[in-house]
Amino acid sequence: MKYSIVIIATMLLAGAAEALTLKTGQVLGSDGQVYQGASPETRQQLINKVHNGGEIAGVSNNSVYVVVGETITFLPLAEIQGLTDATIKTRIGDRVVQNVTGLDSLTFADLEAARLLSQQTGLELSEIIKAGGLDGLQPGLLAEIQKVSAETGIGMQNLLAVSTIMDSLPEDKVAELSADLEELIAEGFAEQLDEILTAAQEEGVLDNLLRFNSLEECQAAGADNCEAADRFADQNDPNTG
Repeated sequence: MKYSIVIIATMLLAGAAEALTLKTGQVLGSDGQVYQGASPETRQQLINKVHNGGEIAGVSNNSVYVVVGETITFLPLAEIQGLTDATIKTRIGDRVVQNVTGLDSLTFADLEAARLLSQQTGLELSEIIKAGGLDGLQPGLLAEIQKVSAETGIGMQNLLAVSTIMDSLPEDKVAELSADLEELIAEGFAEQLDEILTAAQEEGVLDNLLRFNSLEECQAAGADNCEAADRFADQNDPNTG
């Protein structure tokens, strides 16, 4: 009788295993539920281990895991087997960044570029990263800004501020501003221009200076600080005196 029970139990287990097909990276928890990477209990154990001085990364249930704060990210080993070390780092980095930020379009390379931009401009990383990805940080933009900054001596924070404002302007206005800035730089006013842009940002009038051609135009648009921008323009014209 005991043998019959064992045989029946074995058959039932075999049938259950055949019916339940786990996808790559999935595990079966002690509660019978299927989880991605690890069960809630295992996840918490791995997080606690890190908080107690353990390694932030490792392998569990045939997946690589990385712990960042209270968030743990899993990447099945099957997805990175046979890849180069550089590609593996990128795959894991992308998965971690996307899991932690909740932004599926954000990559590890994006985050590194944003961190570098934050260091070089003084802007907070949270100001650079926006919902849905990086706001304005297109491929090659960082290198282009760095190049212009190095060639002209104009700070990256000023160049980024000008670029951000010009992105929202009509094409004819952008062309006009670009020509004016290029002329000033060509005439040797780069250093003065950098000082003016910095002062304008500090006084909160840079947006008006780039958007409008006169006090009347600024006031007609209902903008704030029009008088302050007008006074600033009169006092800081690099073409005069």
